[in-house]
Amino acid sequence: MSTPDPVPLFNSALIDRMQERADALVETANRWILERPEIEDDDLATKLDAFLGQLEAEMKAAETQRVAEKEPHLTAGREIDAKWQALMRPLTLAKEVLRKRLMSYLLAKQQKIEDARREAEWRAQRLMEEADRKELDGTIQSIIERENLQIAAAFEKQAASTPARASVKSEYSARARTLRSFWSARISNIDAALSTYRDHPDVAETLTRLASAEARGGVRELSGFEIKEEMR
Repeated sequence: MSTPDPVPLFNSALIDRMQERADALVETANRWILERPEIEDDDLATKLDAFLGQLEAEMKAAETQRVAEKEPHLTAGREIDAKWQALMRPLTLAKEVLRKRLMSYLLAKQQKIEDARREAEWRAQRLMEEADRKELDGTIQSIIERENLQIAAAFEKQAASTPARASVKSEYSARARTLRSFWSARISNIDAALSTYRDHPDVAETLTRLASAEARGGVRELSGFEIKEEMR
């Protein structure tokens, strides 16, 4: 079965003809599926191989046409990207450089906030200890002095426990720029880490992928794995 040369632009007549061929091939495929559930001899196998060749040729022709038809749009898209990239790239670089500078300032500001928080914690602890050591002599004044120490300690404790995040906001910003927390983990003990996630399906999938790559490279023995060959 002959296949058409790729046409770079949309061609409805060509697509209609290719659709007709595809429908005919699918109809033939359905007859193979329904009438030949098993291949029992070389003659039938040879005929099926020839038909598979027709399917593959038609699929290749359709893919070639799809790529050819899509290419002008991709080219136009690349030209648009290049035009706007010339404008946006300097702006992006300027933003990156100056944002790093602003983040450095916010990190320093956050450090001062953390230092103030730790100092408030220390003051609260000192005031509570002082209140606990305060001797009551039965006078109203001694009771008030202890209560005042406890109140001051409570204020310092509240100041230390109130979360604060360094930020800055100008009239041109829709919202304040602030530091964000990004949590991550790194492996400190590989054996303990594998034990933690030993039942996670992603671990088995990753190990299988690594071992299969070794098997395809010629490794035939691998501790913890069964290396097998599958014909398909």
